[in-house]
Amino acid sequence: MNTKTSTIYSSILVCVNYRDGHEKSCAGSGSQALLEAISEKLISKNIDIEVQTLKCFGRCQNGPVLRVAPGGDFFEHFSVEQIDKLVDYIMNQSS
Repeated sequence: MNTKTSTIYSSILVCVNYRDGHEKSCAGSGSQALLEAISEKLISKNIDIEVQTLKCFGRCQNGPVLRVAPGGDFFEHFSVEQIDKLVDYIMNQSS
């Protein structure tokens, strides 16, 4: 029987805002790919947190941006290579 690991957090909010033209945005910086990769990692680690999209944090120049909610840290310039660090953060804050 697989039991989900609970945490103090209920969701990870990932900005997927796209800005037209040459302005930087989270979606333009690859946040869509992050959604899938984060979800897959959480499932593989059996961590019970929902991954949700958000239209904008107002930090477009620092994208991709995500936040652990409720009340957790923002992660800016986030990449797929940092997902293990995100999982560690979630689990360490919940211990």
